[in-house]
Amino acid sequence: MTEQMKWDEFLEFARDEMKRFNTEGFRYPEIRDEPCTVDEMLDEVRMVLDHAVSFCEEHPERSRSSALHTAVGVSQLKDYERLRCPGFGDLGHATGFFAFQLVSLMDRASGSKDGEGDVEQLREARLVAHGAPGWEQLGAEYREAVAAVLSGVTDYREFNKRQKQFEKRMKRLSAEGTGGPTADPREDAVRLADTAHVLRSMVQESGTDAAISEPLTVWEAFKRFIRVPLIADPPFVMEDGGGGDMMLCEWGSFPVPRSEDAGQWAPEDGVAFMVSFVRQLGLLDDDGEYDHLEHVSCSIWLDPGSITTSAVALGATGSEWGDVDDIEDWVNVVESSAALAALRTGRVLGVEVNHEEV
Repeated sequence: MTEQMKWDEFLEFARDEMKRFNTEGFRYPEIRDEPCTVDEMLDEVRMVLDHAVSFCEEHPERSRSSALHTAVGVSQLKDYERLRCPGFGDLGHATGFFAFQLVSLMDRASGSKDGEGDVEQLREARLVAHGAPGWEQLGAEYREAVAAVLSGVTDYREFNKRQKQFEKRMKRLSAEGTGGPTADPREDAVRLADTAHVLRSMVQESGTDAAISEPLTVWEAFKRFIRVPLIADPPFVMEDGGGGDMMLCEWGSFPVPRSEDAGQWAPEDGVAFMVSFVRQLGLLDDDGEYDHLEHVSCSIWLDPGSITTSAVALGATGSEWGDVDDIEDWVNVVESSAALAALRTGRVLGVEVNHEEV
């Protein structure tokens, strides 16, 4: 029996096997010593989904259900020829469970009832099983769920429960028209864990001395940074729309936070004039619910006595909000604000780049 068995070949093979079963009876193969590995199981699931998609494309007159049952049947018939897995039984029969569950997940996520989706959902299930580009996150989570069942950490009921979380995320992405779970981020997207490093590098491109002597170079760096596409670190997902990716400029006289660097330049009274540029990201959990905010910021601390512009009154504070849908409008507002007026005249004491959960 070949891996790429076609429809008619399978039917002939199935008839021969059933004839043998009826005349000889079915004898279970012996149980092997090694347990079934997650790679072995997923390879079988991938083979089933590959065959099912191939059958659908080569025989469009046949239903998707027939193609999937045929492909699972190929895997199950192979159980006659291979050793059984200890504590688990037939690999082909278990493969049928995992494959059907994954396809059903894609059906429900698309708004269809179980088994009533089309070939597109079958293709999506295949992409998840293979962890194809754009589907890596769901592929990794599916692999983890399969591994948990194989190891006995969870049972089939718990496996179904975990798939509900996948389904919710898929429904949200389907409604947004973004395709696969991670298909929307661009190839040059930066992970949140790396954002502080990226912003710090941008600030230092002109040299640290330039940031101190010409603080407007920090503002120019931040304007480039807010145009960098970002992607959340699993298991979180960035909230879509302007509300999930916002910018803030705030200024005023504040106590300097205690840090090793600040200790070298903080004024004696511990108070300095701060201009801070912040990119605020909203993060959702596995269920698509709000989880937390993260701030990536660059703060410029100025000597209060060096600010000579009348645009900044003593002790005054202010802020300007914007979002990624209206970057240019926000930039124009900030550039006419007291914050930029202070940067044009003030003497820089220190510059800090931070990434924190708030």
